[in-house]
Amino acid sequence: MKTSKQLSDHTFFNISSIFLPKLITHSFGKANAFCQSYVFLLAIGLLILTAACKKDDTVVPKPEPQPKVTADAGTNQSAKVGVIVSLDGSKSKDSKGTVLNYNWVFTKKPSNSTATITNATTVNPAFAGDLAGEYEVELTVSNANGQAKDKALVTITPADLVTLGGEISTDRVLENINPDPTKPDYLVTASLIVKAKLTIKPGVVIEFEADKGMHIYPQGTLITKGTQQERIVFTGKSKTAGFWKGILVQSNTLENELEFATVEFGGSSSYAELLADVKTNVALAGSATTASSLKIANSLFAFSGGYGLYVQGASELAAFSANGFSKNTGGAIYLPSNQVHKLDAASTFSGNNGMNGVETSGTLNHTGEVTWPDLMDGSSYYISSDITVQSGLKIAAGATLEFREGLVMRVDGGYLNAIGTPTNKITFTARTKTANQNWGGLLFNTAHESNKLQYTEVSYAGNKQIPNFGNETANITITNTGKVSVIQSDIHYGLGWGVVAFTDLGAKINSDVTTANTFFNLTKGPAKLTFQEAPTTTIAGEWVNQWSFDRGYAIDDKFYNRQTNQWFRGATTPWTMNPNAGFGLKISENGSYIWTIAEHGPWAGCGNPYSAEYITGNVSASGNNLTFQENYWRSKFYNPCDQSQSVDTDVQPSGMTLRYEINRMYNTLTGEGYWELKITNPDNSSFKYYKR
Repeated sequence: MKTSKQLSDHTFFNISSIFLPKLITHSFGKANAFCQSYVFLLAIGLLILTAACKKDDTVVPKPEPQPKVTADAGTNQSAKVGVIVSLDGSKSKDSKGTVLNYNWVFTKKPSNSTATITNATTVNPAFAGDLAGEYEVELTVSNANGQAKDKALVTITPADLVTLGGEISTDRVLENINPDPTKPDYLVTASLIVKAKLTIKPGVVIEFEADKGMHIYPQGTLITKGTQQERIVFTGKSKTAGFWKGILVQSNTLENELEFATVEFGGSSSYAELLADVKTNVALAGSATTASSLKIANSLFAFSGGYGLYVQGASELAAFSANGFSKNTGGAIYLPSNQVHKLDAASTFSGNNGMNGVETSGTLNHTGEVTWPDLMDGSSYYISSDITVQSGLKIAAGATLEFREGLVMRVDGGYLNAIGTPTNKITFTARTKTANQNWGGLLFNTAHESNKLQYTEVSYAGNKQIPNFGNETANITITNTGKVSVIQSDIHYGLGWGVVAFTDLGAKINSDVTTANTFFNLTKGPAKLTFQEAPTTTIAGEWVNQWSFDRGYAIDDKFYNRQTNQWFRGATTPWTMNPNAGFGLKISENGSYIWTIAEHGPWAGCGNPYSAEYITGNVSASGNNLTFQENYWRSKFYNPCDQSQSVDTDVQPSGMTLRYEINRMYNTLTGEGYWELKITNPDNSSFKYYKR
């Protein structure tokens, strides 16, 4: 298409070629008229031409610039592992001022890093580098006008090791500052005294210098809750058993917790707050009236210089599940008998410890029945001191209880229910199975209907004389107030009887006990079920006063030595003799006797006066009378306040006849049977002596 200027030029030159020749060839005769016409036409043509050639002055508006979006991811940064890094996209812009959308992503980070950007769609997100290296972040900004991208580089360097020590008196959180689980986050250079809430985050590793520890005071709290992927570790700077002191908990808050934690190489020395010289990785300190508390789950106790875990006094396990004990120099764990039911079958106690299994002792007393579980890793319970059962105790099928030498499990006020299966028996036996290491046995002193032994093994017992049972020994004893059913059980390897139950004096046991069970390798035989002792009329024996009887003291023939004229084997008083001596009447089968008497007067400010008598002779019984014929009598009276009144002299022997009676007696608390000799003086006053 042609332009206006081209069209004007073309028209102008055509008009000239047409009209100018004609103007030349016309004569002047017709000039005026023609000229007027021509000039008019020419003017009109020029006017048209001028109009066609006139310039167009209209203003065309310029096009507006397109809106522009610019991204700015901020400056490059550096930080330590675990430190929060804040990103800044605030310098990103839109030329029109339109609101931008933000999205941040990693375009590069170290291999195995699990770091993530939090609030990634905001202008100021953040992240914490979990491994040393380069983290490249890319920011994308966008809106309806377009989008743009920009990158920034964050360099993460290894974290610094933080030292700890001294008192923590305000709440504190220990973060995982070095994600490498083989590297420590904290080093304890002085023992930690925790008097506030101490929270330890997953993945934290705390090293302790030699003999340094962590003491959770009563007002403190320890919250240690790791994860399966990020365990919390308490360890020694040197990986040597017993290098650092361990953790002592005296706080009883239910917030105290160890979950997915490892405590290793502790137990260098004992805390003074423990009642015994106990070395351990973790201890719960307490007494009979004070307690601490701790929940423990999925945790490992290893390489201790003593126990893996030690629970003392009334302290308690608030929860316990899926824990392990390995390569501890001493025992895996010690628990009071009152806490054993808190254990679970999934925990392991036999990982090459100095003593595998669960050690326990003491008195069991609960408001209801508790169960001691079968330890599924094959571990046993080790009874290190007498067990007294004062409430309901059930033993799970398959459980094994091993007792230290001479110890007794006494059912006194509660009941013992041990029912196994033919293939999963419950075992009560000695820790060391040799004759001189046998344990004492089971003693039932209650008549509870739940006292039952079925599919059990009771072995290597009988190494302790049964109190008040005529010095008998047995694997199982039922007192005169006790009751138990024993069936389908193996009772063997005992130093006395298999079962002792004086049914004629009140003891109750199933009548088929000797046929319903298996007995073998028992020194005295399967069972003694009656007392089988006829009332005695003989006066022979060693009869002592109540004080001597209660203490088990025997009469000493050297109470007075006639050859040396020495009293009490040289001791200052009858009560300080070595060995201790009893006082009373010792009568031989032939009727000869030694009679020793010691009595002290009231305290006189300067000491206790006392008198002592040593008499020998012969005695005979006739009817209800005893006739004594003395052949020697030595008498001593000592007055510490006035030595002039003290006397030490022979007394002229004589004779006397006194009424007597012998009675069979029983201890109302224990059921013990014993003999009483009652002698009546001429004035009807009496005195009593006793013998077993």
